[in-house]
Amino acid sequence: MRAAYGDRWIAEARSVLHEKPPERWDTSDLLMLIYKRFFRSFREIGHEGRSRASLLKEVRTRWAHQADLSVSDTRRALENTILLLRAVGADDEADRLEPQVSELMKVELDLPVPQPVSGGREPLELHRDLLDAVEDAVAPHRRNPQLRGLTVHVLAPDEPTRFAAQSAVEGQEVPFAEAVRRRLADSGVRDAGRLRVSWIYHDEVPAGLDFGGRSCVVVLHRRLSEAAATLTVIRGRADQEWYLVKSDAAVPVGRTEEVTDRRGRVIRRNRVVFAHYDGLDDEARRVNRTVSRAHATLAFDEAAGSFNVRDDASTAGTSVIRENFPVPIPVKRAPVPLETGDLIYLGKACLRFTRREEE
Repeated sequence: MRAAYGDRWIAEARSVLHEKPPERWDTSDLLMLIYKRFFRSFREIGHEGRSRASLLKEVRTRWAHQADLSVSDTRRALENTILLLRAVGADDEADRLEPQVSELMKVELDLPVPQPVSGGREPLELHRDLLDAVEDAVAPHRRNPQLRGLTVHVLAPDEPTRFAAQSAVEGQEVPFAEAVRRRLADSGVRDAGRLRVSWIYHDEVPAGLDFGGRSCVVVLHRRLSEAAATLTVIRGRADQEWYLVKSDAAVPVGRTEEVTDRRGRVIRRNRVVFAHYDGLDDEARRVNRTVSRAHATLAFDEAAGSFNVRDDASTAGTSVIRENFPVPIPVKRAPVPLETGDLIYLGKACLRFTRREEE
């Protein structure tokens, strides 16, 4: 840390440890520093050293929450501690731990031999390896706003391996998707809490994926390029004849630009604005009064690649007509994907939807 940050190294360390003063740092804090400042300060210990720090962090967390640790868990934690100490040049401290490993090995010899799981690797180790693989894959894209999710492809060619993989992914106290988001948030990934995380088990290597001798591959999903559409006013009186909508923000639709509560506070701003019926001619008044102040919302579904419309509990309801027939999904119960040419009825008012690239 001193070599990387100079005289500022203590201040940098305290920023990682929530301003905890050095005299209160413990083993958990040191592991946190190694893990979070690996790329800047601890690259010389290699990714194996970083993985050992990650494993020891998880073991320490389990211990702090009074989870059961087997003799094997304890022995492996000590072995990883020794290797990590030697990696950072603390050989004397590592030597003092060696006898404890020997004692634990003697205890293990007197215990029943456990069934091997995936070549002897325990679910906790596999879990840590998967998280490390995810973090390594995402590391070059930590600040990329286009990152929207990832899929972990796990190679599990036989039943023992699949059982171990499922235990590592689905059998932990913290759900795997949440564990991934926490790990990525700790490493500084932008909007990590909003990432979509999924996983797939494979009996054999699928076409198009290169495992390169590894047990898993992480595939990143990026946001689609910005989509756009137009809404053309067919019936009713609005403040514009047509509106441009984009995929980067939801589009509230309703009567009047601002919607206020009983105390006069603004609770919603409509982007597609139908005029208030006061002062309109009779025909426009009959149409516009069926549009609620907060009537509907258009939003882009990235997974489906389509714009959707949903009803916001309006009085007169929202419906979609496609090629002269109603879409068979009631808008009040679920958003409806839109296609070019769809007519969106807001009560008696009507908008025509057109994807911009299809005009």
